[in-house]
Amino acid sequence: MSFKDGMPVISFSPSDLNKAAAAFNTTLVMSFPYVKPNLEVIVCNITSHWGLLTEPKVAMLDFKHIMVMLVSEKDAIRALSIDSGKIKGFFYKLAWWTVNFDPKKDSPFTPVWI
Repeated sequence: MSFKDGMPVISFSPSDLNKAAAAFNTTLVMSFPYVKPNLEVIVCNITSHWGLLTEPKVAMLDFKHIMVMLVSEKDAIRALSIDSGKIKGFFYKLAWWTVNFDPKKDSPFTPVWI
């Protein structure tokens, strides 16, 4: 065990991080710029409007971000291709979750369909 400033430190190899990140390869993040509806409204909208094959797990990350854990890549692509970024008048952006996700920064990436 190693220590830094008297506190124990756990180190992960790049291989360990890649394995952990693989568990989230079909996870999306909904970012609401100002305010968001309550979680029940968001879940209801996802299940009724996104046309997913299986029900996702939905969790609140913080006051602006919702994590949507999908079962398949097909569902993730389907979710990213929906044309509305609004729930009950609340706008949101939808993007893939990455290991570099920082809720304090806007993602420089956004899906673009050509």
